[in-house]
Amino acid sequence: MEVTKKYKIYSHLFYGYIVIFHFFLIYVMKISGVTLKSILTENAFFAIFIYFIVILFNKSRLYYREIKEEEFWLLRSYDIDPTIIEKILAITKSLIVNFFYILFNYEVISILIYQLEGTNAGLLLTVLQFNYFIFPITLIAWDIKRFFFYRSKNKEKIKRTRLKHLEYAEKMEKHKQRQLKPEMLGEMTGYEPRELEKVELVSTSLMKGEPGAGLSGSSFSIINKKVGALGELNFAKALQKNDFLEKFATYWSVQYPFEYSPGPDANTQADIDCILISNKHIYLIDLKFYFQGDITWKTTKTNSGKSALQAIDNITGNWVGEPKEMSKNMYYATERIQSKINKLGIKMKVKPYVVMMPTDRGLGKIDHVFWPGEIKCLTLIDFLKIVEKDKSYDAETADAEVLDSVFAWLTKEESGSAPQINK
Repeated sequence: MEVTKKYKIYSHLFYGYIVIFHFFLIYVMKISGVTLKSILTENAFFAIFIYFIVILFNKSRLYYREIKEEEFWLLRSYDIDPTIIEKILAITKSLIVNFFYILFNYEVISILIYQLEGTNAGLLLTVLQFNYFIFPITLIAWDIKRFFFYRSKNKEKIKRTRLKHLEYAEKMEKHKQRQLKPEMLGEMTGYEPRELEKVELVSTSLMKGEPGAGLSGSSFSIINKKVGALGELNFAKALQKNDFLEKFATYWSVQYPFEYSPGPDANTQADIDCILISNKHIYLIDLKFYFQGDITWKTTKTNSGKSALQAIDNITGNWVGEPKEMSKNMYYATERIQSKINKLGIKMKVKPYVVMMPTDRGLGKIDHVFWPGEIKCLTLIDFLKIVEKDKSYDAETADAEVLDSVFAWLTKEESGSAPQINK
C-alpha cells in the first residue's frame, strides 16, 4: 500500500479516537450532573468547555489537511523535504502543544473522576483512568509517525525507482529473447480465414455500411488496410454463421458522431469497426486481426508508461513480437456515443469491447486485458457468447428509427469518410 494511503488510514483512526474520546467525556460530564449553568458559572467546567472546543477544532483542521491536502508533516512543508531547522521547530511545537493537551486532559479526567466518586459508575471510572495513559500515548505516537512521513515517502520513491530499473532490465531481457512467431497453433474455432473464405456474405435489411469499405480511404498502409478489411469481413461472416445479422442491427466502419449536432465529426477520421445493436444494448466493437497461435495476450507498459499489449508464447514463455500500444479511441468513442444516446432520450447502455479475431493459426488466450477506459478485450468466441443472450433488435420502434438516423449516416464510404451535405 502507498505511504499516503497508509497515513490516511492512520489519520482516520487518530481523529476517530479523538472525537469518540471527547464525546465520551461529555457523556461522563452529563452523567456526573454537570449542567450548562455549571459550565457557564464555574471556572473549572468553563475551562473544560474551552479545552474541548480548542482540541476538537484543531484536530478537525488537522484531519482536513491530512485527508484533503495529503499534508501529514508536523508543519506545512508543501511536499518539500523539511530542513534541519524546520525539523527542530516541528519537534519543539509538538512538545509544547502536546504538553498542554496532556496537562488539560489530566485535569479534565481528574475532575470527572472526582465527580463520579461515590457513584456506581465503575466502568466509566475504569475507562477514564485507562485514558490517563492512552490519550498522551496516542498524541505522541501520531506526531512521531507524522514526523517520519517524508522519510517514508522518500523510501517509497527510492523503492519505486529501483523497481522501474529492475522491470526495465527484465523487459529488455524478454525483448532480447523474443520470438518472431508462436511455437504452436492456437485453438481452432471454425472462424479461421480459410474457413470463412468459403462463406458468402449476404447483406440483410438490418445491415448498414459495408464491412471494411471505410478503410480504403484511411491513412493506413496498404497491408494494414487489407488486414483491417479482412478482419471486418470475417467478423461479419462470423455473425452471419450465427444468424446474428438478421437478429441484430449492425453498422460498419462508423465515423465518430459530431457532439452537438447530427452527422459525422469532420475533425477526426477515427472510426468504430462495427456497432451492433440488440434490444437493450449498443455494442461498440474494435476488431484486432493480430497474429495468433498458442499464446496468451497480456497487458504490459511501454517505457513511457503507456498501456501496451504483449503476446507470450505458452510453450516457451518468451515474448512473441513487439508490444502493441493501446489507444484511447474506444474510450472516446464510448463517451461520445453514450452522450449522444442520452441526449436523444434513448435508455440503452453502450458497451464497448475489443475483439480478437482468429487467424489461420487459430486463436490465442487473453489474460484480463483491458484497453484504456476499462474496455475489456475478448476473443471472438467469448464475444459471440455474450451477444447470443440478447434479445432481437426491433426495427419498428420509435427509438430504432432515431438510432438508424444517427448511425446509418455515419458509416464510411470508400473515400474513407461518412457522407456530408456540404461536400
